Amino acid sequence: ANIAELSLPGIGDGYALTNGVFTLSVVQDGLALSGRGAVNGVPLQLDWKREFRTDPGVSGDHLAIRGSAGRAQWQALGLPAVKGLQGAVAMAVSIDLYDDGSRRGAGRFDLTGTELNWPDIGWNKPAAVPAEMNLTFQNQVNGALILDKFEFSGAGLQARGSAKFDADAGLIALASDNFVLGATHLMINAAARPGGGYRLDLQGPSLDLRSFVPRLLDGAKATDEPPLELNLKIDQVYLTNEVVLNQLAGTGQRHDGEWQSADIHAGMAGGQSIGFTVRPEG
Repeated sequence: ANIAELSLPGIGDGYALTNGVFTLSVVQDGLALSGRGAVNGVPLQLDWKREFRTDPGVSGDHLAIRGSAGRAQWQALGLPAVKGLQGAVAMAVSIDLYDDGSRRGAGRFDLTGTELNWPDIGWNKPAAVPAEMNLTFQNQVNGALILDKFEFSGAGLQARGSAKFDADAGLIALASDNFVLGATHLMINAAARPGGGYRLDLQGPSLDLRSFVPRLLDGAKATDEPPLELNLKIDQVYLTNEVVLNQLAGTGQRHDGEWQSADIHAGMAGGQSIGFTVRPEG
């Protein structure tokens, strides 16, 4: 059956459909809709299937949405937040909804039309520069978000891994076995510490700090920097075009932008060894 001006207050937990133009069909143990409409106010191409009978732990609603969404529309759809995003994202997302309120999904997002600014890693992407992100994710009942897998590529940045965030979008854990940005090529593991801040492990062939060195040398304290417990093992660290540290390794702790303790050593191109040590007060 063909249906116009269809409105449904609930197509799974947290989604409402308005202004729908759909084809409705009855399938085994369920209903299926296919067409276009506004999902939570966002115009999209939509396929929805509702199972009348499901076993425990099996999805009762399945959504497949395709279209374009800006930042506010992205949030209205309950998709994982992306910091520093401006502009419209072309997307294709499938979401399974469960009776307990949890969700599981996967999506492909074309970020070419967006601007992205991630100053924490010294990277930004102007609009019209190609970029793509692929995710598989879980929204848990307590509001936590698990990225079972993420892949990002574009504007000189490549990253692959997994992550977990709490209900307030605070990072709980992140693991990337392939982070490439310019001359940086690392494996990254980060985990929230019980008392606040993060443990951060950086390992791999190279770390490029050339864009950060001027800021590090200006003497200003980075008061917005979270407490960090660092573990470093990096083959080459680029400080300037002429200064490269080899086989940098060590540990350290930072708080309010200052070193509280450190034991880090490396070699110079000429074979000289250098070290950096800060001992805790008291």
